[in-house]
Amino acid sequence: MKRLLVLLIAVGFVFAADMVPYDQVQAVAYRLVNQHYGPHYLDEAVTYYGMDHQPSAYAFIYRGVANSQPVTIVMGAQYTISPVNEIMQGVPRSKEAIDLITDRARLLGSDEPEYQRVYYFGPGQEYCSFSVDGKEYLIHAGFLRAHEGSEFFGRERVKNADLERRTREKWDIYLNHPNAGTRQDSAYIPNVPYIDWTYGCSPTAASMILWYWDQYAPSPSYGRLVDYFFTRWELLYGSYKDQANVNRELALAMYTDSTTGGTSISMIRYGIEVVCNNQHGYSYTVQLSSQGSGSNQYMFSWLRDEILANRPPHWNVLNYYQGGDFITL
Repeated sequence: MKRLLVLLIAVGFVFAADMVPYDQVQAVAYRLVNQHYGPHYLDEAVTYYGMDHQPSAYAFIYRGVANSQPVTIVMGAQYTISPVNEIMQGVPRSKEAIDLITDRARLLGSDEPEYQRVYYFGPGQEYCSFSVDGKEYLIHAGFLRAHEGSEFFGRERVKNADLERRTREKWDIYLNHPNAGTRQDSAYIPNVPYIDWTYGCSPTAASMILWYWDQYAPSPSYGRLVDYFFTRWELLYGSYKDQANVNRELALAMYTDSTTGGTSISMIRYGIEVVCNNQHGYSYTVQLSSQGSGSNQYMFSWLRDEILANRPPHWNVLNYYQGGDFITL
């Protein structure tokens, strides 16, 4: 019993040493939001959990003093997690779409789903957890794709000592330098359209890019990619979705499994070229970068350069914790 007690105390001590004091995280979040967006007050804070079921981040939802418009900043909860993960003018998807997410959970069993918590594995990786018929399910807050908890839990995260050291150094800057993180980059690509998720992540993302080049790109736009729109019953959402013809064309060319939304990364470049060149008569060139990793900031410089050149990129992650391939048109 004494050995067990000592072990538990040691484990708790190690975990506590990784946690950034909550009041310090909140102070940094408040400073950043007010520096970026003007006077705001904290409306709500949501704790996000990681694969180890421990707090991994906090979503601080602020409201504008003048207009009550929301701004959410997602801050890391541990020294080994990046200080600022996301800043957006809105509320988290897990709150905004909770009715849709709960409806998706109702399709998983006979019992009424019991909401548990929100898991967060990085930007765009926000999952709502439900208990349904004695099983735990995680539902992606954006795509509404459901996963059994066993798909995420019980796996050990790959450690990277150099990356963790640099993350701790970044935390030191944010905590001890009041002007850290205030530099803003105004560069963005205007008019990139949003298409609701259907068939799968990759054809949906690629269809946004093709629609941009078709109608909204800097002169000249092309005009032969998006020909019509139609409504389709989306199995994973359990509802009808409007989409452009290129959604379906890309899904077929990429051999996307529309029952799961899965696409092989090796087929994405091929599918884009088939749709653009073989089906719509263009001569698009697709560039594929080398694999990203912590040592090259996951191809951030390439991503930035593409955005500055008004070329919307398609970033594909083969292994979320070990980098990913990067594809641009």
